[in-house]
Order: sequence, then C-alpha cells, then structure tokens
Amino acid sequence: MFSIHSAASSLSVLLSSVLQLKLQQRRTREELVSQGIMPPLKSSASFHEQRRSLERARTEDYLKRKIRSRPERSELIRMHILEETLAEPSLQAKQLQLKRARLADNLNDKIAQRPGPMELIHKNILPVHSSIRQYKYRVLCCSDIRSIIIDFVYEVFMVTVVSIISSL
Repeated sequence: MFSIHSAASSLSVLLSSVLQLKLQQRRTREELVSQGIMPPLKSSASFHEQRRSLERARTEDYLKRKIRSRPERSELIRMHILEETLAEPSLQAKQLQLKRARLADNLNDKIAQRPGPMELIHKNILPVHSSIRQYKYRVLCCSDIRSIIIDFVYEVFMVTVVSIISSL
C-alpha cells in the first residue's frame, strides 16, 4: 500500500512540474492580442469577432477576385508556366522525366562527339603558343622524336588549361 501511495505522490509531483513548465512557456496576453487570437482588454469580444469576420470576408473577396482574373490555360502555356501536352495528368510527371532523360542523353552524345584540343588547334580554333610552333620545327629537324612529342603534348595541355582558366 505504501508503494502505491509513493507512486501516486511522485506522479503528482511530475505532473505539477510539467504543468509549471507549460505555464512558463505559454505566450503572454499581449502576444496573443497582437496575433489576433484574443481580443484586447479595452474592446468587447463581440467587437473582436466582428472585426475577425470582416477580415475573413475581405480575404475571401480578394481570393475570389484573383480566381476570376487568373489567366487561361493557353496563356499559361504561352508564358511557359504549363507544358502543352495531350497526356493524362497522371502521366505528365513520367512524360517530363522521359523528356529530361532524352535531353540528358542528347547532351552526353554531343559532349562525346566534341573535338579534342588537337583538332581545335588544327582547325585554328584554339590559339597556338609560339613555343609549340618551335616544337613543330624541332620535330622536322631532330631525331629524338619521343621526348619532343612528350614535351609537345605537355605544352598543348598547359596552353589549353591556361586558355580555359583565362576564359573563366
């Protein structure tokens, strides 16, 4: 019997501490008045209710006016807000995913087919540094072609990196 009494008393202490904490955390009356939850002390409750109903009516009128003046579907399609599609609404998300996947595949194909730096230099799209022109001359005159090719590739790489960085 003693343990039931002590359990009830500890439960009572726990509940009172929880209640005390909740009371400390609740908002003040001024905060509730400023948020429109409670009426101010100086005005009557009926006045507060009337004011809230007028605010709701004003908001309702505003929303009805906005709904009446919203653009037609064709206008939204013209402004690229909606997509023009003949698919059912339940399939439109899948259709958009498919379209994006197709675009990603096309972009990857184009990236894979783009020319490399050597082809861009050959077509005079990338500028050739004067030291690279000297390597061309050395290739024609010298027999140590392997070291010249390694130097040339390194120089082309460095010029490409420098031109990319300078264009950023």
